[in-house]
Amino acid sequence: MLLGFVAVILLEVPMLVIEGRKRELRAFWALLALSFLFSLGMVQRWPMPNPTPVIEAIFRPVVDALGLK
Repeated sequence: MLLGFVAVILLEVPMLVIEGRKRELRAFWALLALSFLFSLGMVQRWPMPNPTPVIEAIFRPVVDALGLK
């Protein structure tokens, strides 16, 4: 797992730095850190939160407004 993350970093970070994309680089690090923590949690069998209730809460008003249910 760690080698995969290192490979992604080595492929993506140099071009972002060379091109001066600071906002994209910050977003990359934030998303990479989040995905690393979730991956580590899955490998270590930590109890993980279920994202389904959050997704349902976000999309329920849209579904109700469109009358899809």
